[in-house]
Amino acid sequence: MEDYILEAKKKGMTTICFTEHVDLNINDYGYNYYSADRFWDRFNEVQSTHPAVEVLAGIEFGEPHLYEKCLKELAEYPYDFVIGSVHWIGDMFPCQKVREQ
Repeated sequence: MEDYILEAKKKGMTTICFTEHVDLNINDYGYNYYSADRFWDRFNEVQSTHPAVEVLAGIEFGEPHLYEKCLKELAEYPYDFVIGSVHWIGDMFPCQKVREQ
């Protein structure tokens, strides 16, 4: 995060947003990788050391319709953005199938 904020400053940017993936499908490459507590610890640390840049936080939450309980738990954190996405249709990962053809 630090490097991205410093680069944003160099380019004259006044706002930057970090948006992490939350993947709960066991077939997903990022399965169960995200830790909200780790993210927020680091986010709060870098945000407080760079007052010249507005630092925002977000998540891209895969298949929110399938993991509603976890989404509600994460919604308790002060994210600026929550993006819903669909990576899987059943056991098919559509992007992978398109690339293989």
